[in-house]
This record gives sequence, structure tokens and C-alpha cells, in this order.
Amino acid sequence: MLFGALLTWGRAVMEEQIRGFLKQAIVMLYGHKTAIEATELAQHALRITAPFGMIIFSFGTIIFLLCVFGCIGASCNSALCLKIYLGFLIFFTVLEIVALAFYYSRRSTVFNIVRRILKQSLLRYRSKESRDAHSMLFNVMMPPVSFYQNTVKPQSQSRLLNVFQLHCCGLHNASDFDQAKDFDHQYNTTTGLINITYPVTCCKMDHSYVIQDNTCPGKFDSNNSNIDRGCWEQLYPHLVYYGNAGAVAGLIVLLFQRIVEIPPDSSEKGFV
Repeated sequence: MLFGALLTWGRAVMEEQIRGFLKQAIVMLYGHKTAIEATELAQHALRITAPFGMIIFSFGTIIFLLCVFGCIGASCNSALCLKIYLGFLIFFTVLEIVALAFYYSRRSTVFNIVRRILKQSLLRYRSKESRDAHSMLFNVMMPPVSFYQNTVKPQSQSRLLNVFQLHCCGLHNASDFDQAKDFDHQYNTTTGLINITYPVTCCKMDHSYVIQDNTCPGKFDSNNSNIDRGCWEQLYPHLVYYGNAGAVAGLIVLLFQRIVEIPPDSSEKGFV
């Protein structure tokens, strides 16, 4: 509920925290350039998700009222409040069962929706310098971004960090950008403007966004760039992993709700 309220009415406060404390923390840990990219992407994400704030706030309010009914019913021994509480709890349990059943039976459909969203975002890509959400998404996702530049990467966080180290270009390959009508094919180098076939971030870079081969972006090939390595192929295993983890968490919550729905003495008091 609090998060939904912040998204709806407190976006300015959240953006101020991102520009202030969060940006300074990222600068100290990961460097200034990564901090700029991360904070601007976070600000764009806030603007995109703001319309969903009211939905999250409304859902949180319902959950809060549900808890109030449960507390009143238990403390005051009110059969009506307990029945309302159990009724809503059963309703949400059914919704969770439907959602989990849909995920497990139509998992490919869920991931196809994600892929279509990424495809639509790619078609609106502009350039490496552009600060729109679509360009920044692929500018951050395609080159490697290391959050442990000078330290040993903890094994427990290797999978999470690999999500940000896709080393890819486009959704399936670099040719996807041929359909991006807003893509700026001119790139300003130290020697002047040059025409580029694909985004600069398709070039192989180090963790500081420095191009490793000077022939790119003047000429793209499989040696100096990731034009043959699509992002979807690299991202999909991580989506499956975290999707399954979320589904397992949902099953645990569902089991807990099932235990709560049937109190040991419910049959004696006639509440269900």
C-alpha cells in the first residue's frame, strides 16, 4: 500500500532520493558513468510504472482492510467479521490458484508477452546518447555491466549479475534494428560524424563502456561486436529461473493461506 502511494503521489520524492542518496552510493561503488545510466533508467521506470501506483495502492488497501476484519473477528469473537475475512481470503486464494495454473500451463504465453514488449521497445530505439526509456533499456542491457569491477564476485549473486552481463545486440540479432525507424545512424566520433549500421552498444565493450576494438562501430563483425548474439536468448533462462522462483514463493504463500483459512476450532464455533 505504501509503495503504491509513493508511485501515485510521491514520485517527486522518490526521484529526489534516486538523484541524491542512490546515485551517490552507486558512484562510490560502481563509478560515475554507471551511476548516471542506472539513476536515469530508474527515473524512467518510475514514470512508466506511475499509472500502476493506484492499482497497487487499492490492492494494498483491500489487504489492510482484510487484516482489520481478521483482527476484529479474532479479538472480539465476531462471527460476521471472521466470515468476511475468510470469504475474502478464499477469493484471493482462488485468484492465486488461477494465476499459478495459468503460469504453469501457459508459461510460453507469459514469456511471449515479455518478448513482444521488448520488441516494441526495440522498435522505438534511437541512439546511445538518447535518454528515452526504450533506448536506455537496450543501452544498459546489451553491453556488459559489472557491479564487481575490483572485487571477487560472490557465488551466491552470480546468476543475478549475469542478467546484467548479456553481451548481446538486438532481440534476436543485430538485424532487429533494421526495423527501428527512429534509429539514428549517425554517430559522433573524435574524427567527426560517421554512419553506423547498428547501435554503438552492440560493440564489444569492457565494464567501463570502453569499446575494445577500434574498428567498431565503423564496421561491425562477429569479432568486434555482438551482432550475432541476441539478447532474448541470453535473457530467457533468467526469466525462467526467476519466474519459477516466484511461482514457488506463490505456492508457499498459498499453503500458508490455506492453513489460516481453517483454524483448529473453526468447526466447533461454526464460522465456516
